[in-house]
Amino acid sequence: MNTLFDAVEKEQSNLLQFIKKKSSTPQSFFDELLQAEKDVRIGCGHVQDLKHSSALKHFHHALKVIEEYQSKTELLDDLILSIRRERISSEFEMGNFETVLADATILLEGKDDNTDKADKNNSSIAKDEKSLNGRVKIMKLFAKALLKLEKVQEANEVLGKLALLSPHDNDITMLLKALRL
Repeated sequence: MNTLFDAVEKEQSNLLQFIKKKSSTPQSFFDELLQAEKDVRIGCGHVQDLKHSSALKHFHHALKVIEEYQSKTELLDDLILSIRRERISSEFEMGNFETVLADATILLEGKDDNTDKADKNNSSIAKDEKSLNGRVKIMKLFAKALLKLEKVQEANEVLGKLALLSPHDNDITMLLKALRL
C-alpha cells in the first residue's frame, strides 16, 4: 500500500505542490472538484429545460475551478472535455459562436474516444459508432457557428467532410444546399 501511495505522490507531485502553495488542503481540492461536478449536473439540467443562460453560468464556474489545476495534472482532462461537450450547444443557442468554435476545435482535436464515450461493455463497433455520432454533432455545431460568423469557405469545407461522414443526414444536406444558393 505504501508503494502505491508513493507512486501516486510522485506522479502527482506538481498537483500536490500547487495545492500546498495555494494554502489549501487536499480536502479543499476535492471539495472544489465535487462542487464543479455539481455545477455540471445542474448545468445539464438547465440545458434539458432550455435554460441556456443558467446552464452556461454553471458550466463556466465548473471550468474556472477545474482549469486552475489543469496544468498541474492530466487527471482532469476528461472532465474538462466533458464540460466543453455539455456547454457547446448552450453556447450556440446564446449566440456565443466564437466560443463554439474554440470548444469544438478542442473537442475535435482531442482523443477520438473522448467524444461520447461508449460503455466499457459495448463492442468496439458500438464505441466507434457512438464516437462518430458525437464528432458529427460537434462538427455540425462548428459548421453552423462558422456560417453565423460568415466564414462561408471554412463552413463549406467542414460540411464537405460531414457529408462524407454522414451522407444521409438531412441537416447537413440542407446546410450544403443553402450554401450553394
